[in-house]
Amino acid sequence: MTRVPTSAQSTLLLSEFARIQERMFNAQQQISTGKKAQTYQEIGPDAAGLLAAKAVQSRIAQYTSVAEDVGSRLEIQNLHLESLADSGAQLRQAVTEALSTGKSIGLMEQVRSLFDTAASVLNSTYQGQYLYAGTRSDVPPVGISDFASLLAAPGASAIFGNDGVKASALIDESLPMSYGLLASDLGTELMDALRRIGAYDAGANGPLTGDLTPTQQAYLESELPNLKQLADNLTALVSENGLRQQQVDRALASQRDTGTVLAGFIADIEDTDLAEAITRLQNDQISLEAATRVFGTLQQSSLLNFLQ
Repeated sequence: MTRVPTSAQSTLLLSEFARIQERMFNAQQQISTGKKAQTYQEIGPDAAGLLAAKAVQSRIAQYTSVAEDVGSRLEIQNLHLESLADSGAQLRQAVTEALSTGKSIGLMEQVRSLFDTAASVLNSTYQGQYLYAGTRSDVPPVGISDFASLLAAPGASAIFGNDGVKASALIDESLPMSYGLLASDLGTELMDALRRIGAYDAGANGPLTGDLTPTQQAYLESELPNLKQLADNLTALVSENGLRQQQVDRALASQRDTGTVLAGFIADIEDTDLAEAITRLQNDQISLEAATRVFGTLQQSSLLNFLQ
């Protein structure tokens, strides 16, 4: 039996038609943005937790950025410290070989070469600034460029122009770290050893160019304990820098783990399930097509058609 639609039925169908369209619009937004809602109000009771998680996530991201930068600087410092430690070991080895052979041939050439290497390392730059100059990062911390200037200086410490401020940073909420190094701390002992040998070479008992005299041999033997201590001290600096690297690595690992947990928590609240959203959209499209057909049929069905 054919039924004639009432006004209430038409209104109900239009209402359902509007609801389907609204659901489709929401599903399309979720698919295009990847988010379940576009405002915190739409999220509901989980909004407070989401805001708190995002605040922590932001802090973690800042600490991670700082720790990564510190880690990069420590890696560069490690290379430089290893080079200085190697210079200290080479100086000790050169003096030991001279004593074992009784000849100082090539000793001063190596001393001058080690000065050039050390000065270059201590005047290294990082991101356009002198790495070991403290806050005076626009001024080279080693203010001389040749070995003769070292000999002419009143002392090894006089050649350094860095200040005493070491770079530091907060790499985690509870982990402040002083990671900067100063050229004077790293290089004074090495430069002083090179200067002493150079001054002896230029003095009354020099030069150190051939067979060692008894006086020269006695002098070099007296330097060996100092050179051993120098080598040990430079090696200790390498170890200290390595310990800081380990601290930074642990902080970064912890921050990344925390960041992963937070990202998952945030995603659970605000990220949409794309497969589920697409399925809902497809179902609503089918429902919309069906509602459209029914609405069209009802529009064509009227009591007038039966009264004619």
